[in-house]
Amino acid sequence: MADRRGPAWRESGWRNVGASPEALCLALLTVAGLVLRLSHLGRFELWVDEAATWWFAHQVWDGGMSLLRSPEPTPPIYYGLMGLWMRWVGESDWLLRLPSALAGAATIPLLYDLARRLASRRVGWIAAVLLSIHPLHVFYSREARVYAPLLFLTVALFITLWRALELESWRSWGLFGAVLLTICCLHVSGFFLGVTVGLQILVVGKSRRGRWRGLLAAALAGLVLLPYVLVALPQLEGSGAANSVEKLYQAFPEEGRLGRSLEMQLIGADYFVYLRQMDRPPTPAPLRWWALLANVSLLMLALWRPPRPRAALFLAMAWLVSILVPWVLSRVWQVFYHPGRHDFYTVGVVMVLVAMGIDRLWRQGFGHTPNAKWRLACLAFCGGGLIIGAGFRLWALQTQPASDFYRSKGQWVAKQANADDMVVATGILRPIVQHYVRLEGNLVGIRSFPNSTDGHVGWSDDRALLEDTEQLKREAQELVASAVEEEASRIFVLLRNYRRVDDAVSVSWWVDQNLIQALIQAGWQPVDWPEAAARSLAVFEPPAPVADNAPETVPEEMP
Repeated sequence: MADRRGPAWRESGWRNVGASPEALCLALLTVAGLVLRLSHLGRFELWVDEAATWWFAHQVWDGGMSLLRSPEPTPPIYYGLMGLWMRWVGESDWLLRLPSALAGAATIPLLYDLARRLASRRVGWIAAVLLSIHPLHVFYSREARVYAPLLFLTVALFITLWRALELESWRSWGLFGAVLLTICCLHVSGFFLGVTVGLQILVVGKSRRGRWRGLLAAALAGLVLLPYVLVALPQLEGSGAANSVEKLYQAFPEEGRLGRSLEMQLIGADYFVYLRQMDRPPTPAPLRWWALLANVSLLMLALWRPPRPRAALFLAMAWLVSILVPWVLSRVWQVFYHPGRHDFYTVGVVMVLVAMGIDRLWRQGFGHTPNAKWRLACLAFCGGGLIIGAGFRLWALQTQPASDFYRSKGQWVAKQANADDMVVATGILRPIVQHYVRLEGNLVGIRSFPNSTDGHVGWSDDRALLEDTEQLKREAQELVASAVEEEASRIFVLLRNYRRVDDAVSVSWWVDQNLIQALIQAGWQPVDWPEAAARSLAVFEPPAPVADNAPETVPEEMP
């Protein structure tokens, strides 16, 4: 009896995969990758971006789609899904990061499928192993952000695109359009991928009919998202993400170079200074350059006269165009591009290309050719750079000391603060500490200072307040006045960490001092509380009542 499931089913090679040893080995590799990503999943406290995920997820469920009007570059769909997860499963640090860990592990067999379709099963195995131990992928698989699910969907997008380019059927193009639409709903990177796949369709497409169908599917996905783009695009220029990247490039200009993106994707090198999990201890320079040279050599080998030129061109465009589009936009429009972060969704494609280079060396090194020994030496050099470099960075990631600065602060506030106390967080501290206060079962609310940053949890306050210092003083006075009106018994002020640079202090110190000075000027008395000071908290009690000069009256006795 003829197989009616079509050429795609026969070509995919998954017909008998359920009972094959290959499927069992792939499942074991996926489980091993999941175990690596689950280890230390709750060891570190939430950092700023993860706390923003928790905060925005609550905002979506509590305030509907009001997030569309806030300066937040990530569409609200991801936050809505995370809010649903939190309601069904829980809100602990471990549970908040679990979806990323699951998505990261699930990407391993998916990348195997992509590499097998475009090259061979051996390339698929190599790519899957490389991704399972990639330090940057492990890092993002432990972060409560959208990046690990985004990479999973990006690999699925290129699988469906290649399949649609081969079959050219409406059904295959419809599946491709659905995946592209899903990515656009999760992150703005989907729009950059839209440019990438559009060029891939034009260049790699086999026929005019297939190209038109592919462009139509991509255009329909874009039209569905057009209303959101028109609402959200004006907000991106003033977003906290754009401001933070701009400040980073001013302090560290080398972080914005395109070569930094290549380094981050290939070897998962030491990350930005504010991500503590990756920047200590630093990778030794010889090991760093060894790993980078090995990866670049394998990339060049994969792209130089490849056995399957069309597949290699497809992968090269998936990688390079997806990097260049946001990088160029950051140069001519608004700075927003983080190498190693906003290009992370192409790491899977890079691993396939590196695997193709390893496979080519492998075949030529074990073949009967005059230069076989030389190629085996190159294979050992490149393989050693990959394995030892990734091993060192994974060791650094595993052994990084855990920090509990914000977690202990929130737990202490949860034990001490009462319903009639006022808790004020300066800047971005609000969502982080609020998360840990809620986990302890204390429902006391936390206000932002300055209160003009309530809508975006303090991301843009430093730049905005430096432009209007009088507004900062007014907001401090208004907060003190509201504490008097509400008859607050105490005020807990959650201060930020301060970093001294030469003879100057950070802007965060200056912002915090405005609130403290306003409290002191209004007569509030600081409480000498060593436990609070150790956690960077300042506690104030209301001013003493003013003595009345009028004669004291004695109430009449009750009959």
